[in-house]
Amino acid sequence: MDENTGENQDFSSILDLNNDDDVITPEEVLRKMTMIWQNEICAPCLLPTEMDLVDILLDQIQGMDDNITRQSNKKALRISVHRVELQRISYITSDYLRCRVRKIEDNPHVAIEEHNKRVEGRLSDLLSPQELTFAEDYAQIEADLYHNTALEIVPAGLRKIQVPTTYHNEDMVYAKVLKDNVEDVSIPDWTDLNAEVVIEMEKNSVHLIAFNSIKQLIEQEDNFLTSPLVGCRDKNGETALHEACLAGKFDCVLSLLKGGSAINAVGKPCRTPLDCVINSSSGAPNRSIVDYLTREGALTYEGLRNTASKVIQRFWKKSKLYREKKK
Repeated sequence: MDENTGENQDFSSILDLNNDDDVITPEEVLRKMTMIWQNEICAPCLLPTEMDLVDILLDQIQGMDDNITRQSNKKALRISVHRVELQRISYITSDYLRCRVRKIEDNPHVAIEEHNKRVEGRLSDLLSPQELTFAEDYAQIEADLYHNTALEIVPAGLRKIQVPTTYHNEDMVYAKVLKDNVEDVSIPDWTDLNAEVVIEMEKNSVHLIAFNSIKQLIEQEDNFLTSPLVGCRDKNGETALHEACLAGKFDCVLSLLKGGSAINAVGKPCRTPLDCVINSSSGAPNRSIVDYLTREGALTYEGLRNTASKVIQRFWKKSKLYREKKK
């Protein structure tokens, strides 16, 4: 056996760290980690911790890196490709941890509260022991900062500040169904708040839906979240709200607006969502959509121009240059 053959055989073990059928394979670990990472980025709140999987992946990354280091021909193309792959996996792992830290920093009190509720309910932990320690330390440092900068000079009876809590369970997300036989999901009927609509979760279907409605399915890995599409535009500069208005889909309009779509976004053809309703491809304008958009402050493109012109004129008349010209 020559040296190059030995190198290739040694290197083939890089992606085959565990041959035991009872042990999860590196490919399966990476697949799960990628899904967990994507879910964490797109979910509006913290998902249950997966630090056990992260630890497994970190151990495998270390083993793969050690195997690469032992190769004599480090300039070989195959080794370079594997180094790039290692860097990609390291980025996924690091970004997953960074995303969770950002969410904890946004409101450590909510993170601790939700974690304790899950522990009491005997559910999977929301935070790892390290994350819980970080959240508690961060909350204490934040409290000390408030006390040292302001509260210590305030009368004792006024020092207790209500910590704002923000819950994102009703935020809208896009979710794709990954498996067959996923249970149907019930959501509120926006046209009748006392009723519900049942959505069939067919495999490979994509839904714009309230996060709380599918949170359990996300944790079961039956779904995964995709990147928010609310702010995306097509080649004409139009948003999904423009398309929903053109098609006269009232339920889609409601969901997109609830998800944060800009109600007066302007596309390249110089039209707003309200213009799209008026010029709907389905024929006569949908009066329900027109009335709803109008109540929410929607304007036509011409209306936006007139409003902008009035605002500019108002500021112009208050300007020093205008007053000097009047003289």
